[in-house]
Order: sequence, then structure tokens, then C-alpha cells
Amino acid sequence: MTNAPRTFAGEARTHMGLVVSDLDASVRFYEALFHDGPVKLRSDYAKFEVDELGLNLSLVKGTPPPGAGAGLHFGVEVKDLERVEREASSMEAAGLEPKFERETECCYARQNKFWVRDPDGYAWEVFQVLGDVERLSARSEGTTCCCSTSDACA
Repeated sequence: MTNAPRTFAGEARTHMGLVVSDLDASVRFYEALFHDGPVKLRSDYAKFEVDELGLNLSLVKGTPPPGAGAGLHFGVEVKDLERVEREASSMEAAGLEPKFERETECCYARQNKFWVRDPDGYAWEVFQVLGDVERLSARSEGTTCCCSTSDACA
């Protein structure tokens, strides 16, 4: 065990901790999403440090709270459609089924994006913002805007 300070880019980074029911399946999902493996892996714990996103993500094996994936989502904003498409292809190659949305209105913005859920139902979006719009969501059929319903983003 070491008491050495951690090093990372920038002055700060975001930390998220998720309780997951199947650590192995979750590690595979996040390896596909982040294109890298955990920096620490134990039988009941995995830690990802994603420098590009300024993210420290911990996964702890346990029982997620009821409805953990409902109405809750996380995302990665990218600069262009090529990156969105590349990331979606990567998820498909990992055996996942991203739900793609082109020029959808969501959260006061027009976006290209895809949604994918981790093994416990936590929704992730990879998205490109095309511009602002004047409403929260078009709420049209097929539009999941901000994962506001329990079946959205899947």
C-alpha cells in the first residue's frame, strides 16, 4: 500500500461510483465504452481512470438500488458525428446494441447521439450537440430525451 499522491491531468477530475450486480459484465461494458481496462481490479471492485474525460469511475459489486437505471443517465459529449458513429460501431463490435438518434431534440439542444445501457440498466449516451433549440424535448415517438422514462435509452 502506498500513500503517494495520485497524478492526473488538470487540477481536478470527476468521480462517480456505481453499485453493480455483475462486476465482470460491467467491467466488459466499461472497457468497451472507454476503450481501456480498469487500473485497479479486485473480486468486488474495479476502478477506471479515463484521462480524456477527466473521470475516476469506481464499480463496487453489490445490489444496485431499486430502479437504479430508471430516469438516470450519464454521457460523453464529443465534437463530431464521425466520433459518435465510431463509438457506436465500437459498442456494436462489443456485442452491444446502441440506439442511434440523428438530429433529435433533447435538453434544449439538437443532437446526434446513441444510447446504450450497462448490465445494470444505467444508461449512457455518446452525443454531439448541433445547436440550441427552444424546448426541453420534441417528445416525438422514438425520442428518448434525457432518459426521462424507465424504458428510454434502451
